[in-house]
Amino acid sequence: MRTIYGYIKENGTIASSGGNMEHFHVTKVSTGVYDVHFEPHFQNTPAVVATQLWEKSGPLGGSALDNVVLVSLSNSVARFKTGDGAGDSKDRQFTFIAMGE
Repeated sequence: MRTIYGYIKENGTIASSGGNMEHFHVTKVSTGVYDVHFEPHFQNTPAVVATQLWEKSGPLGGSALDNVVLVSLSNSVARFKTGDGAGDSKDRQFTFIAMGE
């Protein structure tokens, strides 16, 4: 079982990463759209979870309407879309975990 995880900043840079010495890189496709490329590829499509990070939002946190969604997934790349409370694409930071063979 491989586990890859990362913290992605709004501009698509990797703030932190890790997991079984595996690697990934990020391509910022457009406003709020990010491709996370797994290297090496998983043998099969992995299970992936993500959450938007509301850093500096105070003790009550940010809006539950701002979010990150997994748009597409294969053994080599996961596409994430982040947005604001109105559902519009916006650059946001997020974290993810990918697990698989």
